[in-house]
Amino acid sequence: VNGLAIDITQRKEAELALNESEKKFKSVFENAAIGKAINSLDGSYIDANESLCKITGYTKQELQAKKWGEIVCDEYADVISSRVSMLLEGAADSFVEEIEAKHKSGHRYWCKVNVVAVRNSDNQPEYLFADIEDISNQKQTEKALIDSEEKFRLLFDNSTDGHVLSDGEHFIDCNPAAIK
Repeated sequence: VNGLAIDITQRKEAELALNESEKKFKSVFENAAIGKAINSLDGSYIDANESLCKITGYTKQELQAKKWGEIVCDEYADVISSRVSMLLEGAADSFVEEIEAKHKSGHRYWCKVNVVAVRNSDNQPEYLFADIEDISNQKQTEKALIDSEEKFRLLFDNSTDGHVLSDGEHFIDCNPAAIK
């Protein structure tokens, strides 16, 4: 009777570690509070989490039938294309952009995208991994602040009464009427 015994302990441990790592990634991907997407190099959606579906209004299946260029507003498409090209050429490891995109219902929304090219062992790009955060409320707040500042500046500068701004110790600004 002849026999052969091969110790496969290391292989089994490696398989278990890989399986555990895949479970962790899937959990983080699926349960993230911000949108996450995996795109092919041509821009097609391979996978998307529920948060991205809520942001875009599309189901996962609908996204998988689209490319990112169909969702990004036209005026930002060239910027994103250029940045993706830099990733694919190896000129950058990642990029972050604030862009407007098109919701399924037709309205526009602001989002912050952080995109990374995932590379194989030969350092060739295999796919793109993106974090997408809806920043529409932040942009609305910024616009309201700018509008408020413009209104204040208009009233302050054109008032016939003299006004001086102070921080309690120093004069910060005064309007033309205060100089007269």
